[in-house]
Amino acid sequence: MLYLICFLASVLIFLWSVAINENMKINQILLLIITVIGNGGYYILASSTCLETAILANKLTYLIGIFAPMLIFFNICEICKIKIKHFLAVALYTVQMLLYMSVLTIGSSDLFYKTVEFHVGSYGGYLTKTYGPLHSIYLVMFILYFGMCLWVSVYSMKNKNKVSYKNVDLIIFTSILIIGTYFIERVLHLKFEFVPITFTIGLFAILISVTKTKQYDVEENSDIIATKMEGTAYIVFSKKLVYMGCNEYAGHLFPELLEWKLEKKIPGNGGRFNTFLRQTFMKFVESNQEHPMRGTPFSIKDRTFYYTVKHLYNRKRKMGYVIELTDVTDVVKYDS
Repeated sequence: MLYLICFLASVLIFLWSVAINENMKINQILLLIITVIGNGGYYILASSTCLETAILANKLTYLIGIFAPMLIFFNICEICKIKIKHFLAVALYTVQMLLYMSVLTIGSSDLFYKTVEFHVGSYGGYLTKTYGPLHSIYLVMFILYFGMCLWVSVYSMKNKNKVSYKNVDLIIFTSILIIGTYFIERVLHLKFEFVPITFTIGLFAILISVTKTKQYDVEENSDIIATKMEGTAYIVFSKKLVYMGCNEYAGHLFPELLEWKLEKKIPGNGGRFNTFLRQTFMKFVESNQEHPMRGTPFSIKDRTFYYTVKHLYNRKRKMGYVIELTDVTDVVKYDS
């Protein structure tokens, strides 16, 4: 019954997160998904009546054991304002995925479990097993990730103007709770798994911290970003000079953009874009310069606009071009 409660609780946490978080990142989404699936695995395992079903369910539960510690670590780094290099994140994902592939061999090889037997007890179905060599690696990675979680939390306490002490205390408590529960189970050889309970509690605690951090983060708060976007227009092109889109304000200033087809060349006939922006844009492209180019200010309906043409980047890789326009009418009036 407790496994079912954990599964339903994780589903509700998932729905709650989707409802209130407009810009969840991949590590948060994956943490939610693997917790839901893993908790479902624990419930299926307890409800199993044969070895084959129990082994399949057990493989699902290891989604939590293998991936959750890494994803919790990534989320804690985000809370503590620590950036992980992209190549390092890819390497860590690769290691955990290879480790999970060894889990998938349970029942057909002795890499992860040497032997496995199915039993039915007072709490439902459970497995007794002897561990293979790769289970030791799993255990090392499990301890390593939560050790790094604790280290990051303690280290971040130095930056009290960037990281909330409440978040750090919650992270430390959650990490110790999960690690402690896991080892108590192993030492006492309990037939009932408490890990899904502590992981569900930990998931909720960490997502609360992540959500609070995002809501008050000036650089990530969606309302602050939306307010900034209201007074600034953006028009985006690919490296091949095809139109890739614009924001709402740009569409208001240049109505012809709303008629342009995506991933097509810029039309050559009329419109405000060709009148005010095209010449500077093409000059910037042909110059192949790195720094932005400012165009000549212009006016539309008694409003004055400055604009710049610059490269569009994604993880330091050039993806195309962006034209940024800002309404400076009130500034010009004040200066004059």
